[in-house]
Amino acid sequence: MYTIIGGVMIFAACSAVGFSAARMYRLRVGQLEAFLRLISHIRAQIDCFCAPLDSILDGYESPELSACGFLFAARELGADRGFDICRRRLLLTEDEADELSRFFDGLGHHSAGEESSHCAYYEKTLGDALAHERSELARRTKLCRTFGMLAGFLLAVLLI
Repeated sequence: MYTIIGGVMIFAACSAVGFSAARMYRLRVGQLEAFLRLISHIRAQIDCFCAPLDSILDGYESPELSACGFLFAARELGADRGFDICRRRLLLTEDEADELSRFFDGLGHHSAGEESSHCAYYEKTLGDALAHERSELARRTKLCRTFGMLAGFLLAVLLI
């Protein structure tokens, strides 16, 4: 009886790990989408109002970027420094994080037209990365869930 309960517990734990890994992939896509929305917002504010970066960040809200602490750090220390501080808490790949780091490093040093083209370039670059991540999301999440459940089942069978 105890071996069956142990097997069920092992199966549940491994399945939970697989579902958790799948959730991390979805959160990564959500964070990338949030940064892309932020870049679009910055570009629109610069194009329409020639607003300074500090006022743009003060009026912007995003649950994904607030959860990792980026918005608070960007408002207090500046966008480039805030991103560097929060980079380890993000679930982005190194390439995506490097692109965002280059974006925030170059932000706020040029005229309004140059800033707008700077934002447009990174919107395109990160949009392509987001499209790739979205196309891979279903396959990766299914793989994580399946592998977690399969590993749990195999370990449970070995226990019994």
